[in-house]
Amino acid sequence: MEQDQRGEVLECGKVLLIGAALLDQIVHVSSDFLRENQLEANATYHCNREPRLYAVVERFERDYGHQIIRKPGGSAFNTALHYHSLYQGADDRDEAIACQIVGLVGKNDHCDWLKERAEEKQLDAIWLCNTSGVTGKCCVLLCEGNRCLVSLGGADDVTPETLLRNSEFVTSLEAAKGLYMVAFVLLHPNYWVFLFLAEKISKWNILMVFNLSSYKILESKTMKERVWDALKFSDYVIGNYEEFAAFTGIVDPYKAILYVQKRVVGSAVNGKQIVVVMTRGDKSTLTCLKEQIEEFAVKRFDANILKGDGETMLDTNGAGDAFAAGFVFGICNGRDLAQSVKLANETAFNCIKQSAV
Repeated sequence: MEQDQRGEVLECGKVLLIGAALLDQIVHVSSDFLRENQLEANATYHCNREPRLYAVVERFERDYGHQIIRKPGGSAFNTALHYHSLYQGADDRDEAIACQIVGLVGKNDHCDWLKERAEEKQLDAIWLCNTSGVTGKCCVLLCEGNRCLVSLGGADDVTPETLLRNSEFVTSLEAAKGLYMVAFVLLHPNYWVFLFLAEKISKWNILMVFNLSSYKILESKTMKERVWDALKFSDYVIGNYEEFAAFTGIVDPYKAILYVQKRVVGSAVNGKQIVVVMTRGDKSTLTCLKEQIEEFAVKRFDANILKGDGETMLDTNGAGDAFAAGFVFGICNGRDLAQSVKLANETAFNCIKQSAV
């Protein structure tokens, strides 16, 4: 149970998150290392699309293995951790686990480590695995404070049977107040499994929040079509400005969010009045419902504040995942849209005060 600011006691809704669970291996590397391996800082690479990167990952582990910092990663996993932190901080909470993640991982030492961390964090996890030797591993290279992400894909054998015949998953889904899904899952070879699931839960009393995830994957026509298919089953769509711009091709944030809301409502199932939410870094957060846009101020850092006082921005990585956790927590625990956006912004703000390393 959770008590809100008005003193009302709210049921703490169970939430199921679907997305990739990855292992981040963080280490500082030289600019020369990135240049020699044709990598750029602040970029994301997928080994299944660039096989040359498997050798790069091996070189990375060989040359820098002694100083690797391992951390659980992947947008859905990060969101689950933040959600659970909020849940643990709620007053008079129900002792049952409030958040579960369905992760696409493999069967190897890296993934075993990831599962152990999930247990450590008291997360319930339902793993859909295959036998790929490198599935679920993810390397994060830090060069002069900038990230370069190299992820290794896998778990390509997921089908409606493996998902919906998993009794643990079905039981969790039926008990859930909300379902959170990231666009990344639609990269999966069997992406239609997740569209099938979205259609199924749209007929139940389960709130679905869909996160656009990454502007890079939204640049392709194929991914755009898949995302539009998923959005018509959603209740809430969230993403940052870059993602909306890549998805719509519209640079103006107000026009972009309005375009998405109008188009999604036009194809929404069961007459859903879909709410669209756009974050814009240190600029106001935008929401759009029934073609009406509202703005919500975000807390900003004072550039003159000295580092280390608790109010200094150290690392913006994961801020979007933290925002999603706060938003989903609010929506699934009886808060209105304005309260949920406020909680989301506060969660993201607290996240970026902490360094990834």
